[in-house]
Amino acid sequence: MKKFILFFVFALLFASCQITEEFNFNNDGSGVYKMHVDMSGMLSMLDEMKEQNDSVEKPRKFEKHDTIIYFSIFLEEYKDSIKNLSKEEKELLESLRDAKIQMKMDEEKKEMWMDYVIPFQSVTDLNDINRKIAKLNEINKKKNAENQQNGLPDKFGNYKDYYTFDRKKFTRRVEVKKMEENQTKSDEEDSMEKLSQMFSYKVIYRFPYKIKSVSHKKATIGQDGKSVYLDIPADSLIKNPKYMEIEIEFH
Repeated sequence: MKKFILFFVFALLFASCQITEEFNFNNDGSGVYKMHVDMSGMLSMLDEMKEQNDSVEKPRKFEKHDTIIYFSIFLEEYKDSIKNLSKEEKELLESLRDAKIQMKMDEEKKEMWMDYVIPFQSVTDLNDINRKIAKLNEINKKKNAENQQNGLPDKFGNYKDYYTFDRKKFTRRVEVKKMEENQTKSDEEDSMEKLSQMFSYKVIYRFPYKIKSVSHKKATIGQDGKSVYLDIPADSLIKNPKYMEIEIEFH
């Protein structure tokens, strides 16, 4: 019964969920990273379930929210508490000063999505992007404990990304952490694999230079010649995070 309940919770969370990572680079190596999570499909499904359970028709009041959380305001509000954190934790929080989270839900239009937006000064800042997303997600959950839009689930897989970018090429490499000898696959991971066809994952790269070649066989170059699009099968992402590795060369 416990596994069934867990599976059902994940099903509600990921049904028709579309996740898009977007990297926008400038000439000097700075840029903006954005993770867009579209949960409109989940909202539609929950709405249908609610209508089926309501035996008597009654006037419907649709919920509508449009919220932006600026991380700089959070740092100011909690500056006294932040003083007691470790140096590493302080540096992580400070690196998110210009970040923001936007959340929008419109039940009537069956629209629900979240954007995690993180500006970066150099490509090396992206090496900690998973930790930064996790920290933003943690803070978002605390600030919206009673809101349905309580953030992303934990990042899929136990891995870390490494990026490089210069005038000649861009690379994304994935390091998968080895499991301990006594560590076994959790119920959550089992459920994620079973649900791998219920959500989609897309990555978009935008550069200031014309693209010469792309290493990933499934990637396509945009009409502008400066962007790359990659649709990643969810089961491939969960079973093998290295599927996200890519090398892009410029003219």
